[in-house]
Amino acid sequence: MIRATAIVALLTLTACEETTQAVDDVARRSAKAAVAETLVTRFPAVPKQAVTPFTDCIIDNASAREIGEFAKDAVIGVSETTVALVRSVLERPETQSCVVQAWCHCPGATDMKLTLPWRRTKKRDVEPAPFQSAQYWSERYESGRTSGSGSYGRLADYKAGVINDLVKDQVIGSVCELGSGDGNQTSLFEIENYTGVDVSPLVVERANERFSDRSGWHFSQADAFLIQPRSFDMTMSLDVIYHLVEDDVFDRYMRDLTTLADRFVLIYASDHDEQPASVHVRHRAYGAWMAKHAPEFTLVKTYEQPYPMTEDADVDQTSFAFFRLFQRHVEAE
Repeated sequence: MIRATAIVALLTLTACEETTQAVDDVARRSAKAAVAETLVTRFPAVPKQAVTPFTDCIIDNASAREIGEFAKDAVIGVSETTVALVRSVLERPETQSCVVQAWCHCPGATDMKLTLPWRRTKKRDVEPAPFQSAQYWSERYESGRTSGSGSYGRLADYKAGVINDLVKDQVIGSVCELGSGDGNQTSLFEIENYTGVDVSPLVVERANERFSDRSGWHFSQADAFLIQPRSFDMTMSLDVIYHLVEDDVFDRYMRDLTTLADRFVLIYASDHDEQPASVHVRHRAYGAWMAKHAPEFTLVKTYEQPYPMTEDADVDQTSFAFFRLFQRHVEAE
């Protein structure tokens, strides 16, 4: 009996250790994603081919608490706090030694000069690069990351349900989505004629390959598509507007969104002005923009978010975004 109890205790302990290791592995992967994103967007002195080895060095020399902070930032978004923490770990002698050794093994390292990002002797080394939303998303996809949790799980299912029902009920023949992303959300749509537009050439190429069996579906890179734009029954924007940090980019995006729509504009986003800590998020009062710059559209429906984000909610399964549907006025003959 004692032996059996001991065996059960040992098996339980082993299972606990395996579970803990699995959790630690997930945390490290998330932490690496946040660090890599920070290096790409906030440390221009780090060459692109050095981002992965630099990231590994930072994670290997970070404490468990710091890895936990990085993992959290991977979910809520990179902020100035993330930048400061990355710099703090980079300034440690053991991290610097790791980085220098890793750089020596990078392809093309012998032909390039490495500007060490922890050195503060020059002003250009301490000032973060101006944030560019198009660059951020292109490099995010190139690093292997996704469009985000809102394009997966129950949030993606909810959005697809709203869109598919709307397309059916209003007999919408063609849809153009500005900011179509990695294709996971798109895969849930039941739309006969769909055009996806994105700033990332990589996700556009992948989407055209993935959905090549859908004859009415096309994907285009934003710059090329907007040179010769067409019109559609409905345009839609899903989880995009609050990522348009630059004022001119936001204004141009909204003008394209409304100009391309013959009948409806469907927007899934927050609708208030706020600048949170995350560098790639800026909430926009787009409803006010619509009223001022696109008065030909009327707000016809606001959808209640069934999974609202609250203080204690799971950020991967909830959202501050919600749907609003605008319809173009039809002039009486």
